[in-house]
Amino acid sequence: MGSDRVGLIEVPIGPGLEFAHRYTQSQVVAAAYRGSLGRGAFLTPPAHRRGVSALCWEAMEAQEKRKPSLAELYHAVVRAVGTLLPPGEERKRPAVRLEGGGLEGEIGLKRKRLSPAAGKSLRKTLSRHPEGSAVGLTLWPRTREGRLDLAASQVGHLYIRPRPELAGTFSVLGLPKSWEPGEGRLVLEVHPNREGILPKPFALELLVPPALRPSVPPVGEEEALRVQGRVVEGLLVVEEAEKVPRPPEREGGAAKGDGPPPGRRRRERAGPSGGVG
Repeated sequence: MGSDRVGLIEVPIGPGLEFAHRYTQSQVVAAAYRGSLGRGAFLTPPAHRRGVSALCWEAMEAQEKRKPSLAELYHAVVRAVGTLLPPGEERKRPAVRLEGGGLEGEIGLKRKRLSPAAGKSLRKTLSRHPEGSAVGLTLWPRTREGRLDLAASQVGHLYIRPRPELAGTFSVLGLPKSWEPGEGRLVLEVHPNREGILPKPFALELLVPPALRPSVPPVGEEEALRVQGRVVEGLLVVEEAEKVPRPPEREGGAAKGDGPPPGRRRRERAGPSGGVG
């Protein structure tokens, strides 16, 4: 169910005593998770409550099915912090000057480099802080010749409350494309998730330090590799590696809602290609 419908829940509190409250569907599910909704609770039929749609336990059970978290999906993210630089005489568009976590330089916040969520946050932040402000970012990274390529990376999320302690950390879940234990060169390929917006797979090159190389696990056909680490002098240096179940992928064809037909795409601005498959 896409909408958060409203229903009436009657909870017995004693012999012959009931009281009814109006709850949204998400509130009911949250209460069920916390265990604060008793087994005796039941839903008033819609015929008894004019204009109010009743919730059914089947719908609640469907809502309770946990969606996979980011850590379980194909993804590639680098966390960063910096200072938001508003447009002015020096620059036509806003930018972020990266600070800390081994990340340096400016990222121009062009439309094609922003996800819809980041674009919305940018407009809101600029309206509240026209002179600039400290921000946190989640970058969708790309690498070139073994190093983080900020010019090709994109901004997936932009936060008003930065977390400096996370600056320069990264997480990637992908399929091993190549592994050279002698040099510690690991290439992971991030694939489109079943419900994702990534148009096609892309590869990231990472560096595994000597002490960690013997512990990089072999990966089977139904498995993927999840790594976490930190940016060091432009290199994505792995600190942890584990094999995980291979996420479900989108089968052939463009993702739903990817955009206009090919004939029109050439005449429109390119959007971000994504970092979460």
